[in-house]
Amino acid sequence: MNYAERYRYRRVVWFIPVLLVLFFLLWQETREPAPVLSDVQGRVMEVNTAESQGLRGSSVHMTTARVRVEDGYEARVLVMGQNLRVGDEVTLTESRREDGSRHYSLARGGLN
Repeated sequence: MNYAERYRYRRVVWFIPVLLVLFFLLWQETREPAPVLSDVQGRVMEVNTAESQGLRGSSVHMTTARVRVEDGYEARVLVMGQNLRVGDEVTLTESRREDGSRHYSLARGGLN
């Protein structure tokens, strides 16, 4: 086998497994049905703010809130760009999967 044949052979040998892995990943992604999204109301039970130093030395703030949803479930959500207080009514986006798991996020302009 000369140099050109080995070069082509190696290209094909590495190209086929990469294609198979990509095909498998795309197939796995499309197998799971999309979550069902809905808006739910909740009341802020607790607000926590943490501060840390960023990579460039700047101060970084992260705020989370514990929210009780209408059905009594309590979720912790990340708060960005809003000032929440305990007792505030907020709108959350609920993402419900087929297996029954739920994920909540604070809707934009979610403060009622």
